[in-house]
Amino acid sequence: MLLAKYGKRTITRPKRLKVIKQFVEEGGELIMAGSWFTFAGGHGQSGWRKSPVADVLPVEILPENEREETPEGAEIKVLKTGYFVIRDVPWEECFPYLGYNKVIFKDGTDPLTTIKPVDAEEADPLITVWEYGKEQVIAFTSDYCSYGGMNFMTWKYYPQFWSQIVKCLSKMI
Repeated sequence: MLLAKYGKRTITRPKRLKVIKQFVEEGGELIMAGSWFTFAGGHGQSGWRKSPVADVLPVEILPENEREETPEGAEIKVLKTGYFVIRDVPWEECFPYLGYNKVIFKDGTDPLTTIKPVDAEEADPLITVWEYGKEQVIAFTSDYCSYGGMNFMTWKYYPQFWSQIVKCLSKMI
C-alpha cells in the first residue's frame, strides 16, 4: 500500500486508519511517500502524527510544519549500500529534490539514506525501513512525483528505484 498525497482526513471513513495499521500487522506492506499532505505536511495539518498509521512508520512525525524546501539542492548520502531498495542506484548523481518532509528516525529502524540541504548542518532521513508486524514498512520523505520530486521523476534511475521498492515489498527478491 502506498500512502502519498493524502492527509489523514481524506481517508478517515469508518476506522480506515486502524484498518491500515491492522493490514500491516497482519502482513501487508506499506510505504509512505512525502508530500504536502503526508507525514506532518504543510503547517502540520496532515493529521498523520497521532494516527494509528504513525505507529507503523519507521520515522517519528514532527508536530509542526516540517516541509523542508531545497530549491538550491540537497546532498543525498547512502548509509547502507547493500540494501536492495537502493542497490545500484547512484544517489550521489540524483537530480535535485525541491523539497521533503522533515522527520526523525525511530529506534530500531534501518536508515538507508539521508538528505541534507546545501545550507544545513545536519541531514534528515530520506529513505528509512523497518520491520513492523510481519512485513517491512518504508518511509520515503520526498515526493515521488510533482513538486518536491519533479526532478527525481525525470532521472533515469527513477523507474529502477520504484521497481526495486515494489519488488522488495512484494517479496519478489
